[in-house]
Order: sequence, then C-alpha cells, then structure tokens
Amino acid sequence: MNHEAYLHTLFIAMLAYAQENLRGKFTPDQIRAAARAAIDDMQLSEMAASWEGALTLSVREAKRQCRLYRPISVLARVTSISEQMVATIPTDDESGETQQDAILVSVTGIDGEKLDLLPVLGERLVGIVQDAHRSSAGVRIQGVMVSVPTRMTPQGGSSSMRLYALHVLDVTVSGSAMDLLGATQAERDATEQLVSDLRATGETPSEFLLSRVMENLGVVDGNEAIPELFDAIRFTILQALSTGVVGHAPARLHLLLVGPPGQGKKLVSMAARALNPVSLEASASKISAAGLVAASRRTSGGWASDPGLLPLASEGVLVVQDAHAWGASKFSLIAPILYEVIEDGVVRDSVAGGSRRVARTSLVIDSNRLRQVHQLGSGGEAPILTNVPLLSRLDTIIEIPLDVDRAWRVGGAMYGSFTETASQDLDAQPWVREVRLLVAYLRDRHPLSTARE
Repeated sequence: MNHEAYLHTLFIAMLAYAQENLRGKFTPDQIRAAARAAIDDMQLSEMAASWEGALTLSVREAKRQCRLYRPISVLARVTSISEQMVATIPTDDESGETQQDAILVSVTGIDGEKLDLLPVLGERLVGIVQDAHRSSAGVRIQGVMVSVPTRMTPQGGSSSMRLYALHVLDVTVSGSAMDLLGATQAERDATEQLVSDLRATGETPSEFLLSRVMENLGVVDGNEAIPELFDAIRFTILQALSTGVVGHAPARLHLLLVGPPGQGKKLVSMAARALNPVSLEASASKISAAGLVAASRRTSGGWASDPGLLPLASEGVLVVQDAHAWGASKFSLIAPILYEVIEDGVVRDSVAGGSRRVARTSLVIDSNRLRQVHQLGSGGEAPILTNVPLLSRLDTIIEIPLDVDRAWRVGGAMYGSFTETASQDLDAQPWVREVRLLVAYLRDRHPLSTARE
C-alpha cells in the first residue's frame, strides 16, 4: 500500500471513529479538521511500504510505548465487535462520499490489556474479524497507533481531547500457541534450545514440566505424600498438551477433582493455570450460564456480544472452584453448556441469534462433598457429583480422601514454598512463562488432528 492510499484509508477510518463515538460533542468541520491535522502530524519517512520489519508488541506495550504512526504488529484476541454497518463518510477532498462495510472492534492481548481499534473497514477485513470473533482464535493485527481526534474543542468548551486507537491495515488469524502467548523471537529461540538440551540429557519434556511444577508449587515427597494429588498434577500436564481434534470432537482433556478442604486442590488449579497458554479461574458461586457463554451490551453500532469465560479460555483451561456451590436449579442451566463444550468445543450465544462460538477449552473443576463443608443438612449431594451425563463425559475424576493427619503433615512441609508462590502473581513468575513456552512449542509442532471430512 503506497503512502497516498494509506493516508486516504486512515482518514476514512478516523472520520468513522469520530462520527460513531463523538457525535454531538463536535461539529462535522471540527471532526474533519482534527482527522486531517492528525494525518499531517505523521512523519512519512517513518512509514514503510513493507511491514515485514514491524515490531511485534503486546497490547500493553503498544499502548504505553511511544509508537504513534509507526508500523507495529499486535497479537491479541477479538473480544468484542459491533453489528456490521455501512459507513457513509465524506472523502478527504470533500468532493463526495464513500461507503464501506465497517464494524467497531475491541481486542484483548495475552497480558489482559484491552485496546479499541479504529473502525475496521472493507468486506475482506470485516469478514476475517467476524470469523476470528466467532472462533476465539488469536489474530495478528498489523497497523499503526494513532491519536484521534486531536486539537478538538467540544462545543461550548475550551478543553481538548486526545484519544488513542489502533488503525488496522491487515488481520491474519493464527492457530499458533506461541502466537497466542505473544512469544518474542528471543523466547522462541530459548525454547528451541531448551528442547535441544532436554534431548541431549534424555529427559522428556513431560518430566521437565512435572519437575518444574512440583518444585515451584512446593509439592513435596511426590507420590508418597498425597498420591491422588500427584496424579492430578500429572494429569494437568497431559491436559495442557492436549490440542487439535479427533474426528469432529475437540481433543481437550477435562478433570473433576473431589476432596475435602485442605488436601491440595488449590495446587492442582495453580498447576493447570501455570501450564496453559490461556487460563481463567472463577468461583462457581459467581458463575452464571450467561457468564460462561456471552454477555451483551449496547454500543453506538448496535448490540454487541462479548464472549464469556469458556470462549475466552479457548485453547486453554477454565478452572472452576467449589462447584458444590451450584444448586440444582442453577446447575440445570449450566450442565448443558458443559456437555457441549466437552463434546463439540462450542457454546451457543443466544444474544447473537444462537450463533456458535468456538470454545476448545479444558475444564478443571474442583468440588467438595456437601457433608465435608456443611455440618447441618439433609444429607444430599452436590448436583455436579450426581449428574451422570456430565460425569460420563469427563476424562478423569479423582477423589482425595479425608486424612487429617496426612493433611497436617504435608501441609506443614509445603507451607513455606506454597505461601511464597501464592503471594505472587502467578502470571508474572519466570518459571510459569518458561513452562508455558515449552507447552506452546510442543503444541505447535505436534498437533493432534485426525479430523474426518
């Protein structure tokens, strides 16, 4: 794309953004002048016809570094789009109007930061973004950060506004777990070297992952401490590596861990979160059916549907804590959603006309038996533990028996290292990044796919 064509496209996107978000606050002439002024600020010598050398940044870096008007590449997921619309916008020479398919888009990076895009214009890009939103796939967005509109004074006021957004020139969908992590080239090279070193020593990647998780989470004595806990942590490694499809079913693995308080279920959830490129955690008492699938909100472009926990954690893991808190009526709404995720890797969004969202998401669900947490009661059982259709769909169910003496002994031995780990942000710990990169490397090179046409 040459400079003249690029500037014209940018000008149209700026006007569309301003007209959708600032209507009524500024006059049309102010909006037009501001967009033109912002373009005039660009140093064209910084722009390159080729984007091959564009810096790949996280969303946080794109927002915080001084990268205005310079080519960048951002790895993210499309988390919110508006209804499709037709943008009718004056051309920059005021000689007429142009019409373009358009949608308003927000993305979220692997670092959890959100970023608004200037309206995505054109049938091709709109289609790519809509498909990426439905599939929860990672995307690589090429474009420039812009300040829009600038030098504008609201009607009747004297203050100016300065807004920042990403102007999109191209979007490509990526199925790479490394891209989903936003791995830098240095991290990719280091992981390649780690695999080479493991091969030289004869240690398997699974053995390395297990030792790193056990060491850093403070799981002592291995299989001799709490054998069920050890088995559950080993399962999270297999779960993190599970990817692809078998037939038409997702190859993701799912775990239900049952046991009384104080027996190490928290360690299993931390292991699952540490190993997966994408991970989310929620308490069952705060989860609704809509929260698992999607939530709707009104925007200037119409109703928008934001993905829920399951599609947001696609290609990763959703950890559900204290599933015994789901009562019978609530679980009757949630159970069919879990069936569909396990069997088909999708959820159905009633807000968006029943459209399907991809949710190839592993589940780690922990639960107590009601008699272990309720001193008084009718003697019944948690609905999740009596739902045969769900239990039959899970890959592994592990129950840790109550052993008070063992819990005191093992808990005391683990206390120091566990509290040190738990007091820090898990995502910020270097060993977590290391094991996630290794898992992503293995997934990208050994995907399981036996799909039938």
